[in-house]
Amino acid sequence: MANYQKYKDIADLLAERLWLAPSCSLVHCSVDLDQELKLDDGVKSWLAFAKQKCQAFSLLKVAFQSGNIDDISNYSASHQQKINSPAVENLMVRKRTENIDTNAVYRSQSFTDRKAVQQKN
Repeated sequence: MANYQKYKDIADLLAERLWLAPSCSLVHCSVDLDQELKLDDGVKSWLAFAKQKCQAFSLLKVAFQSGNIDDISNYSASHQQKINSPAVENLMVRKRTENIDTNAVYRSQSFTDRKAVQQKN
């Protein structure tokens, strides 16, 4: 992992004061991906429900403590497969985004003029 050493240095500095946690509550996440029996295994490996997110933190903790990042690399392999999968790439969308006219973000009227028109209607 490219960022592992950077975070390992922080983990070493903080030692037992380091807390690993998600950036937001998992209360609204589905609980366990293992219960999803109808999902394609390829797609399933790309997802993480609450249980799997906690398992990822556990792998990270063990890697920081032991220095062995093999489990993290294995866990991250499915993410790399997803990035390179033709199943997630829509060529039509890619072509449309490549051809976006950057001038389209600029308005032809000033805010004051637009506001006057909106208030009139």
